[in-house]
Amino acid sequence: MRRVQSLPPVPEHSRPQPAPSCIRAQDKRAPPLPAVAAVLENPDLVAAVLAHAELGPCEFVSVGRVGKAWHAARQVDDSLLLAAARKPDFLTKRMLAGLFALHWHEADKLPRGMRARRSGSWLYMYSTVAIDQAMAIVGGVEGWRRRIAERARREGAGGREEAWRGRG
Repeated sequence: MRRVQSLPPVPEHSRPQPAPSCIRAQDKRAPPLPAVAAVLENPDLVAAVLAHAELGPCEFVSVGRVGKAWHAARQVDDSLLLAAARKPDFLTKRMLAGLFALHWHEADKLPRGMRARRSGSWLYMYSTVAIDQAMAIVGGVEGWRRRIAERARREGAGGREEAWRGRG
């Protein structure tokens, strides 16, 4: 019986790379089809798509940076905001304040849990009860829109939210 000899695995860095002409061909993007552009620029259609996307807080903020229609679709009603806020098990103080445009004094008034950090500080954790109260504090979706616009003017961000992701 003859043994089949297997070849040693090929390391990732030594695999053959595509020719430069292939790379240049991939970089050339075809102009978007008119129907696709119409969908991606229609806030009502984008809002319908986003309603089924199950966005978390970070994704909710990122959607506003895709384009004007995506930013507008995100602000149609409070259902996307509330769904994004309720997606994780809890929100941190920074996430809650960033998502609802709350001042830290306002966030301190909401019900929260606390967990000690290794650095000796505290991690404040807000549940869904605090999310509903935060929406009431900002004055619903209209108040939230005003706060987001005010924060954008104050920070000179040109209508975009601050990057609050990934922090405490």
